[in-house]
Amino acid sequence: MFGLAGMVGIWAGGRATDAWGPDRTRIVGVGAFLATMAALVVLWPLRPVPLVLVFAIVTVWGGAAFWNFPAVQSRLQLLARPVATQALALNTSGTYIGVAIGGATGGTILNTAGFAPRHDANNAAPHPGPQAPTAATRLTKTRTNHEPKQKRRRAPPLRRDPPLI
Repeated sequence: MFGLAGMVGIWAGGRATDAWGPDRTRIVGVGAFLATMAALVVLWPLRPVPLVLVFAIVTVWGGAAFWNFPAVQSRLQLLARPVATQALALNTSGTYIGVAIGGATGGTILNTAGFAPRHDANNAAPHPGPQAPTAATRLTKTRTNHEPKQKRRRAPPLRRDPPLI
């Protein structure tokens, strides 16, 4: 749903940029994006929530996220007329660098801290989260460490030719 909404959002954002201009389009897009984030934050403590509601919010989120791209590119092109190509290239590069850094940071945080289990009526038992594969790996390693070690064979000594005199 997110990807399909993104396709529609980028198309609609381009049309809105042509009709309203980049500034007004960005205000609408960022407003919709913030509204979906606020809705997800409000729904978080109320989970479980109906899946249809989450799909609807995530669909609007995907459309709003991609809605902004045509407006941002149009605004950059207006501001950097003589070097618009370079400005657009830097913007795209910065976007992907930010996505990479965000993914690496999030992965590091989840790898070190893990998910916080919920202890309430909806989820009475704590769940292992991402620690389960690590624990399984540790158990497996402990079992295989008791196997007998094989002796390492030494390499034969290097043969030296007699000196030529």
